[in-house]
Amino acid sequence: MKLEISRYKVRENKEFSKNIYEQERVLYKICSDYESYEVQEILTYIYSMPKIDGVLGINDLLSENGIVYGYTMPKLDYSVSLQDIIENNFTPEAKCYLINEITNIIKRLHKYMMIGDVRLSNILIYDHKPIFIDLENGQKINENKFLLTYYNISNKKYTIMDDIFKLFIVIMSILFNKNFEYLFVTNKRVYFDEIIDNIDSIELKTYYEYLKSSLNEESSYPIYFTDIFSEFTPDVVKDLTEKELKLKM
Repeated sequence: MKLEISRYKVRENKEFSKNIYEQERVLYKICSDYESYEVQEILTYIYSMPKIDGVLGINDLLSENGIVYGYTMPKLDYSVSLQDIIENNFTPEAKCYLINEITNIIKRLHKYMMIGDVRLSNILIYDHKPIFIDLENGQKINENKFLLTYYNISNKKYTIMDDIFKLFIVIMSILFNKNFEYLFVTNKRVYFDEIIDNIDSIELKTYYEYLKSSLNEESSYPIYFTDIFSEFTPDVVKDLTEKELKLKM
């Protein structure tokens, strides 16, 4: 339901970054671009979506004078972002589990929306399971053209392929216990090319080239990382990561 609460009250009580405050184990969040129609629309849409396993949904919408500006969500005690633990030495079994789970969550989300903000800090580990948060930067799937919509915050075309490329960066970070997200920016992409070249895997090299080309196409069919293996197992993970990366970061 919509909770009529002034933005000032939320800001006045905020205890965390990103305009969030806690009350009775519920987190109240103001969205940064709350005055735009697109943010109001996507928040209302996310609220209407069915519950998706692995996604921290919206409890209630926050509104002021009928304008939706944020939402509430449950507080997950003892959760930690994947970004904070990415340099942990995950076992091949843990890496395989995380990659499969995260990929499956995104597949489920892609039935309804582009995510737009796929990154390590937006994936929590709670009760040993990955949970996606902060979906408000996403967009509804365009009903007439499944792969294309507009990512309004940056005012550029944004496709499911962008989500999948960012997912690939997350997966690479999990595989090699390093945060590779900063290499995703254009002026550092060449370093990521070197990383891929330094890995003995035809599947991975082929998949990376497919992703790079797909970012420039409007009709690419989405193929997820785990789809390129007949079976994605801990042994596959071990084979992918057994050659140490020698690249200077």
